[in-house]
Amino acid sequence: MKKILLLLSAMILTASASHGATFGLYDSNGLVQEIDLFSSKKTAEKHYKYNHASGHPQGFNNLLGKEKGFVWLYQQSNTGEYSFGQIFGKDKSGSDNWQSVDTWTKVTGSSENPYVSVSDDNGFEFDEHWRTDTFYGTFLFRNNSDGGMISGIKGDDFEIKFEAYGQDGVTSFQFANNGSDPLELNFGEEYTIKAVPVPAGVWLMGTGLAALMGLRRKHA
Repeated sequence: MKKILLLLSAMILTASASHGATFGLYDSNGLVQEIDLFSSKKTAEKHYKYNHASGHPQGFNNLLGKEKGFVWLYQQSNTGEYSFGQIFGKDKSGSDNWQSVDTWTKVTGSSENPYVSVSDDNGFEFDEHWRTDTFYGTFLFRNNSDGGMISGIKGDDFEIKFEAYGQDGVTSFQFANNGSDPLELNFGEEYTIKAVPVPAGVWLMGTGLAALMGLRRKHA
């Protein structure tokens, strides 16, 4: 019994200590869904895989479409750095019509200053605000994709606020999840990515079990 209690308290405290690894997507009403980020040892640039005037983000490139837009959260596992990706359209989509969409992104709470690490078409997509935490995206594309990544996001207390608006020809806007279905988003609506807090009861249960086992050992 003692071993079971020790194992249980250790599992609870370990899960609580690593709460920053779980992020959620929020709208004005609260938590919409916990999200599954993409992760590897590759830099954001290599993960985005820009070639032939288009991005080919690894993990969901097959979901891209000529009238679709995606955002996602990526972490470089060996450095802990997070990146926020945006992409609209698809390489060799066969579209003859120009399409466009605008976005804004604001990053707060990062222990380092965020920066644009990837920007399609020679860096004309993002207009970085002088405060260095707000980025305005202007995406124009036809038979390819347009997008980029905002990197340099460190720590687990950051928040990423974003919105896509002013769309012309883009009919779908989604949040890409790693290993699960994408989540449909609304144009013109503000969303936030941030860590999902651990309920206080979980902390109390874990520390209570640990204290109980310590007391039992003391009187044994």
